[in-house]
Amino acid sequence: MNDAGSKRGGKIGIVILAAGASVRMGTPKQLLRFHGVSLIRRAAEHALDSGCQPVVVVLGANAELIAPELNGLPLEITVNHDWRTGMSSSIRCGLRTLLATDSEAQAVVLFLADQPNVTGTSLRKLTTAHRQCGSELVAAFYSGHLGTPALISRFYFEELLNIEGQGGAKNLLQRYSDRVLPIDLPEATFDLDTPEDFADKGAVMNTEISRRRFVQLAASAGGMAISMTARAEVNKNPSEHHDSIMQITRNGSQPSSKGPADWFTGTVRIDPLFQANAPARAAGASVTFEPGARTAWHTHPLGQTLIVTAGVGRAQQEGGPIEEIRPGDVVWFPPGLKHWHGAAPTTAMTHIAIQEALDGKVVEWMEKVTDEQYAAPLATKSAANV
Repeated sequence: MNDAGSKRGGKIGIVILAAGASVRMGTPKQLLRFHGVSLIRRAAEHALDSGCQPVVVVLGANAELIAPELNGLPLEITVNHDWRTGMSSSIRCGLRTLLATDSEAQAVVLFLADQPNVTGTSLRKLTTAHRQCGSELVAAFYSGHLGTPALISRFYFEELLNIEGQGGAKNLLQRYSDRVLPIDLPEATFDLDTPEDFADKGAVMNTEISRRRFVQLAASAGGMAISMTARAEVNKNPSEHHDSIMQITRNGSQPSSKGPADWFTGTVRIDPLFQANAPARAAGASVTFEPGARTAWHTHPLGQTLIVTAGVGRAQQEGGPIEEIRPGDVVWFPPGLKHWHGAAPTTAMTHIAIQEALDGKVVEWMEKVTDEQYAAPLATKSAANV
């Protein structure tokens, strides 16, 4: 019998919490490779392997970078726009999405994306315990305390939908600790928060941690980026790179994704080009805008460069005229400059975008470009930069 669909436990869904900005890591850790697979995709695959349905992934900071890693997986993605307020907002967001997907869910497993040694087998230990013992609260027990992953029954959903602050479900587990069924999961101890965590635990990660390509996927509205900032203090000794190898990503080997409607108007295709491992933070992708498609207004903390490769496009900074851009043109937006870019009204446009991440953040999204703004006159040649 499938644990997640047992008669006693009812339907059980999983919410993967992956909305944080990875400030201590300095780059979105959801994209870091563990045994050749990004942390976010590894977590999603393990969640699917657990037999629980539905699987909901909560993204927040850098959602446009991370979402393409989940292409092709049968799960729901939701974006927590209030991710800065703490994990509680992500739990609320994820549980609402889970219930909207399956209103009959009788329990939810909360699972962090940065626990790469927690597998489908680990998660099934929670659901099996819930089914066999009927406990309304089942949580991993490691390093002498209760933590995630944790299974919480529908009885507590109302509390989960009203929790606040940074503590997340930990406060609920502590409040009802006498009701929690602890499950020994020593593998949950292993998590990744800083570049030093990768260095300290590199033996577990095979050679992937030493193959640091200076690239990182950025699938944003103009956010297909190459980050030029690395941490000079990490791996200063060249001998640490003795097992690094050249890597080639073949054309067509990475799936395309559709530009999210929250950040684009019209039809936009994002083709990832390359991605990075810590401490590198550079990334790139090619973005194709169909006629009339464009980004929302946005800024980049360390600026952005666009390289137009095909078609005819438009670009505008706040308060300035709309500039026409063509193949071979290179556009630079300084840090913090509010701008948008996209295709011409009757012609598609493709560009490669280059940007840097600051404290794990690559873009700040704002309001959409209205039809009236988009239709404003182009700059005259005398006004254009040459």
